[in-house]
Formats: sequence, C-alpha cells, structure tokens
Amino acid sequence: MGYHVVLVDDEKMVLNSLALAFDWSSTNFEVIATFQSSKEALEQILLLKPDVVFTDIRMPEMDGLQLMEAILEKQPQIKFVIISGYEEFSYAKQALSLGAINYCLKPLEDDEIHAMLNQIEEILSEEEFYFNTLFHSMIYNPSSINISRFITYLKKVKNCAEQITLAASICDISHELEGYVHYYKIQCELDTYIYIIEDNTFLNSIGFRQRIKQKFLRDQIKNFCYLPTTITKDFYQDLERLFNSLYSYYHHPIDITKGDFAVTEETSKTDYIDLLSGEASKNNSRNVVSLLKNYATLYPVNDRNIHDVIKIYNITMSLLYRLDGNYFEDYIRTPIELLRDFPDIDSMFSYLIVFLNNNNYVNNNINFDLIKNDTFKKVIDYIHQNFTNQLSFQAICQTYIINPSYLSQVFKRELGTTFTNYIKDLRINYAKDLLAKTNEPISVICEKVGYTQYFYFSKLFKKEAGMTPTQYREQEQRLLKNILT
Repeated sequence: MGYHVVLVDDEKMVLNSLALAFDWSSTNFEVIATFQSSKEALEQILLLKPDVVFTDIRMPEMDGLQLMEAILEKQPQIKFVIISGYEEFSYAKQALSLGAINYCLKPLEDDEIHAMLNQIEEILSEEEFYFNTLFHSMIYNPSSINISRFITYLKKVKNCAEQITLAASICDISHELEGYVHYYKIQCELDTYIYIIEDNTFLNSIGFRQRIKQKFLRDQIKNFCYLPTTITKDFYQDLERLFNSLYSYYHHPIDITKGDFAVTEETSKTDYIDLLSGEASKNNSRNVVSLLKNYATLYPVNDRNIHDVIKIYNITMSLLYRLDGNYFEDYIRTPIELLRDFPDIDSMFSYLIVFLNNNNYVNNNINFDLIKNDTFKKVIDYIHQNFTNQLSFQAICQTYIINPSYLSQVFKRELGTTFTNYIKDLRINYAKDLLAKTNEPISVICEKVGYTQYFYFSKLFKKEAGMTPTQYREQEQRLLKNILT
C-alpha cells in the first residue's frame, strides 16, 4: 500500500499542473483527490484521511493555514505541505509552527517535490515502525501497560473513533480495501495481516464478500474474518477472538458458502484440556497418550481454538521434560510457531504421541547421539523406515557392506538385543498403538505391522504383551473410559 495525497488549490491550472505534470508513479505516493474549494476539501479530507495534504495558502472561504489547523485538530496524523505564490516569512513561520512539513513557493520543481516526498516518506515509515512495534509488544507481552500504550496511540495519534472493526487475513487483502475504506494495516508474521477499520459497512457488501470467496476458491487466501469492537472496552480480548477465528482453518475446514466472515460468539469450552492437564500433572504419561490418541472424539471441532491447541502442545512438552531430562522445554507461544512446525492439527497430535509413548515404535527409546558407529545409525534408520516389510539380515549386510558376524556384535553392544528381537519389538509396539488408536480388524493390523500369518502374530503378541490383541484393545478402551469418568 502506497501513501495517499490530497491536493488543494483554488487555481485549477496550478492544481492540474501539480496533479498531472509531476510523475507520481515514480514515488510511493498517489494522488487520490484534488479540490479547488477549501471548505469541500475540509469535509472530504476528514473522511478520506490521506497521509499527506498539499495546500495553497490564499484561498477564498478558508485559507490554507485555517484548513490545516481545522484538520489537524481532528486528524493530527496527517502531514501538510504548504504551497504559496508569496514569499512571506510570517506565513512560513505560522505554517511550520502548526506542524507543516515544509513551506514551498510556486511553481514547484520536480526535484523539490521528490525531496519533500522522500522526507515525508521517512517520517511516515518511522511512524509505521513505531505503530507496528507497539502492536507486537502488546501481542507478545499483553501487559496492561502495553495494551494501554497501543490503545492510546490509536486514539490520540491515529485518531480512531471509539467504534472500530478489527479484520484479519492469512495473505494480504489490502488491495481489496484500497479506495473503498480507510484502514491501518499491520503485518504480524509471515502472511498474517491485521486491519483496523472504522466503518465495516463495506465489509458487509455483496461485492466484497464475493471477491473474498473467489480468493478462497483460488487458494489466494487461507482465511479472512472481522469483528466490530470498541477501543476502550475489551479490545485485547476481542483481538484474541479474532486470532482464534483467523486460525480456525488449522483445526477444521472453513465453510465459505456461508458468505459471512464476521466472527461469531465463542462456544462453550470443552473439558478436554482440563482432563489432559490433570493427567499430565500426575505424570501419568499412559493416560495422557490415551487422551491424545482419542482427541478426534474427545475434543469436539466446534470447541477448538488455536490458543487451546497451543496449550495442549505445551502441557505435553512439560510432561516430557519432567519425565525425561533429555527433552528440552520446547514451548510454542504463537500460532505462527505452531503453523511453522506442524502443517495441521493431526500432525501435531501424532508428533506428541510418538514422543510421549513409552513403548514408542518409531525410535524405541534409542538415543542416536550415543551410537558412535555412523554405518550402524544408517542401518537402524533403514530398519525404522521398513520394519513393516520383510527385512533380510543378510540383505542389509550386503547393502551396507558389513560382515554379518560384526553387525550381530554391534546390535548386542549398542542395543543389548538381536536383529530379530529388535524387529519384533518394533512390530509389536506398532501393533499396540494401532489397537489402541483404531478400530481396524486385528487381521488387518497383523498385515500392517509386517506379519503374514494371523495365528503366529496373535501368539507372539500374547507372549510379549501378556494378553491377546483383543484383550489389549479392551484394556485400552477401559483405560480411556476410566479417565473420562
């Protein structure tokens, strides 16, 4: 988004010369309106809220200094450049004392305009940076002081009305607002944008809603929503509601057919997080794993929000840290961090289950850093990727050019087990996970974990787990039922 300029001069020739003869396209400024009447200019400038006003001094009805004073009283953020055909020190002194950026004599040369615009752009950039800094300070440290500072800036510097609308999008939609409504844009992180708008009438228009729908269909945006609010009451709480709605696509699909992007009332909270937190506080990792595996049914879609999903991640990571000092406290604090690490909510839960499960079939509690033999690390990695297939010890030795006797010794020394037992443990632990997490027939699970004979698998499972696959599944279901009651 470039900066908006309004030109005011009662002489049409001067006005056209400044608007048309100068190459505004070579700058970051755009002329959005010109006025010969200072009274009309006053009325429209207060509505348009441009970034910069170039105005003549000597005009009928209201001179340029009176115009400037009247506008700055209500819109103190607007920058003024006074232009005049008279080199009078008193005018210049008064203009500068009112806050004008510069006082220039007609006719203005192109180099002079470029120099002024560069000066103004630097000032506006610094103000934008400060505005963004205040916003990010509030977001990442929502203390009462930081919230108050941002609200004060909105009221006293940006001169926002009490009633505003907060809008947000994943991927920038400012060009859809440009020319239709006045707004302030803040880029949070990556493709997350916040828009502060004083009038939401345009957001409710059929044309705007249709264009936003088209952006969804073309995958040009991931979400858009807005929420009318007030500056002084519940501003930060409403901002959190907006973020929750914006990132809702992360935990359930967005229905664009509804045609309304206004934030709805939040639903009642689920007790899922309380259950998870309670079991985690007892360091009961088995119960936590069971809750994580069954989140799809225990954590209803309509009850989810992005900040609660972050809480779930942090609760689980805290438990991991308490149970095993090797895990560092890898907390997520913002939605952007969550989206960066996990493409969707399912992948986050799968990640937590894998790391928390005491009988983890993926890494089998191996600390790879303690394995010094690089070739053996490659062998183990290959086994993890292929243990559900038919693996041949001899074939692995040939692939990695290792003497079979030597590889057997390395297995015994590094892992305290044999190749055959290691594969068996991986498969049985994977079977346990599938039995607890899915309702698939045991015959299907048998094939999935790498066994072709059902009766052999069932016998082996009972030997290792102390119960049949069916009994194990029933046990896990009872465990989950006990947690919930």
